[in-house]
Parts: sequence; C-alpha cells; structure tokens
Amino acid sequence: MSIIFFLLFQIFLVEQISLSHYGLKARAPWAEWKQDLKYIGYLFLIVIIMVIPLLLIALFVFFPQIELVLPQMISPNAILLISFPFQTIAVGISEELMFRGYLHENLKEFDKKSNKKSHFYMLIIFNSFLFGLFHIPWYIEPGWIIPPENLMPMIARVSFTGAFGFFACLIYEYTGSLRILILIHGLWNTLGAFIGSSFLYIDFTIFDTILIDQIILFGALAFVPLIIGLILLLKTPKFLAKKLEYQILI
Repeated sequence: MSIIFFLLFQIFLVEQISLSHYGLKARAPWAEWKQDLKYIGYLFLIVIIMVIPLLLIALFVFFPQIELVLPQMISPNAILLISFPFQTIAVGISEELMFRGYLHENLKEFDKKSNKKSHFYMLIIFNSFLFGLFHIPWYIEPGWIIPPENLMPMIARVSFTGAFGFFACLIYEYTGSLRILILIHGLWNTLGAFIGSSFLYIDFTIFDTILIDQIILFGALAFVPLIIGLILLLKTPKFLAKKLEYQILI
C-alpha cells in the first residue's frame, strides 16, 4: 500500500498528471468497461486453448507421477480464490501504475527527448527486467543474504514475473488501458496464490521417479506446440486490440 501512496503523491501532487493519461478514468462509460472485459475474456480463452496441448502431453508422458501428485494438489485453501479484490487493489493497481503506467510512459518520454528512438521491444524488455528484479526482495533474508534454498525459487519468480511484465507491456501499448492489466494482474496473483498453496501439500520425492527418457520425450513432443504457442501469444495482444477496435495501436 505504501507504493500506492507514494505513486499517488508523485503523480498527483508533484507532477500533476491525470490518471486518464494512463487509460484510467474516474467514471469510465460502461462501453469502455465492456470492451476491456471482452478483451480479458478472449485473452484467457486463447491462453487456455494454447496451454491444453502442453497439459495433455505432460499428462501422457508423466502420467505415473501425475497420478500420485494430483490428489495431493487438491488444496484446502480454496478460500484464497476470494482474495481477488485484495490482489487487484493492493497489487494490481500499485504494480501496474508503477511499471506499465508511470515507468513505461517516462521511459518512452525520455526516449523521445534523447533523440534516439530505441527499438520498440528494447523499452519493453528493460521495463520487464526491472519488474522481475522488483520481486527479488521476497527471497532476501536479514543481512542481505540469499540462502541457497531460495536461489532457484527466486530465479523462477524473476523469470515468470519478467515474462508477465513483457506481455503486460504489449497489452498496454496496443490498448492504452491500465484497467485491463490491473484486472489481469489481480486474477493472475489470485490463481498463483491458490496453485502455490497446493504445492505445500505435495510429497516432492515423487518427482525423483521421473526418468531422463520421460524428460527427453516431453521436450520432443512439446517443443513445436510451445514455440507455436509463444508466437501466437506475442501476436494476441495486437490481434485482440484490432478485433475490439481499440484506438491506440502500434
């Protein structure tokens, strides 16, 4: 919450910028909300369709392990699903306003003033890199120490959040609306918290039974669907923006 107050102070009082500059309006008409909700619905539908082949391949290759793990992942923490309003307000608003709104817009403004028109993706990559690094403090303990057991989870989280930030920047560039990202971010964190809680009940020794042949087979079968899915995913933000007739298009 402190981030929200700092940003509001900086944006409103110091720089006197209206939130409408970031695609946020105090009283947005229902037509705009409807457009954004359609965008989010289509986006999640497309993502689900892209993920299904990978899940089926994983089920086929790792069925012995999944058969044992799946019952353990039925988390009793379904109550976490109702954390969506909190995730949206406390995390979605602060992080999206900070990174995809304020930081991204200032990076583009600096790029214009420097008379060096950076490549479109370079600004997005830099923004996403900073967004990933922003999540490192979760794994630092007193004395600025990163314990060895925290290293791999930290790398995984920085990578995932960086990838999310990259995709979020694309959506913002093609729609000009932070509302979409705030809602997606809240939903993403809510599902992440729920799924993450499920792993607390898993007996990870089951994964010791995974054979190298299974890993090779999964890589071979999943490589083409994964590459195709990533390419389509990168094109989806612009495709949906055109389909739903957003005005701000790159």
